[in-house]
Amino acid sequence: MDFKLNDIAIYDGTINSIRNNLMDLISGNFINQIITLNLDFLRISTLDEEFKKICMDAALVVPDGVGVTSLLGRKYRKHFQRITGNDLLIELLNLSNTRQLRYAFVGASKEVQRKMSEKIKRDYPLIENTLFISPENNFEQDNQKNNLIIEKLTLFNPDILIVALGCPRQEKWIFNNKDKIKAKINIGVGAAFDFYSGIIKRAPLLIQKVKFEWLWRMLIEPKRLLKRYIIDDMPFYILTLTNLIFRQKKI
Repeated sequence: MDFKLNDIAIYDGTINSIRNNLMDLISGNFINQIITLNLDFLRISTLDEEFKKICMDAALVVPDGVGVTSLLGRKYRKHFQRITGNDLLIELLNLSNTRQLRYAFVGASKEVQRKMSEKIKRDYPLIENTLFISPENNFEQDNQKNNLIIEKLTLFNPDILIVALGCPRQEKWIFNNKDKIKAKINIGVGAAFDFYSGIIKRAPLLIQKVKFEWLWRMLIEPKRLLKRYIIDDMPFYILTLTNLIFRQKKI
């Protein structure tokens, strides 16, 4: 059975079971895109047909956030486990424990990337081949700058491409360029680079477990997230939940 929101099929497994999915993707011969669908992604997918199609075409879409898992739970009367971009970043790095892989990271500042590189070297000594690219703002709008980055990535020949440019920018950029880069796994992870590097502290485990990580993030980054969470996403969530409860509209 497919579990869908806005016609987007969403993974219903756990963080433990998804490891097998990642192993299958990296062992196969296809170019795969993974989407971490949070509430903001879902809202954007109702407004942006191109982004919705990218989500529908993805090899794997995980429910990233309590907003999406609660809507799925209401619609299908079952429990869905939240799987975040932060979780998948760790799981993708863990793949290096069983095979030699080449990792490319695009996005974030050079300082964030420096700290990430140092931490990866400490935590994953088996990872020998990494490429970090900190692109200029809106680089993809300049063909020359974009082509230069594609050329660097193509020459590096990554197995896994991890991009942190924000939604829907990172998903669209991956979709438009993945067939040139040819990484087997391509994923946008939003702010995960900041969390992994330690530049921004992730919510304590207790706050994550009680499903208030979104509030923690908003309090830490109010300028960036207050409008998104309260003005944009909260009304969308309430309307969508109401539609599910009263079956007024398909979602």
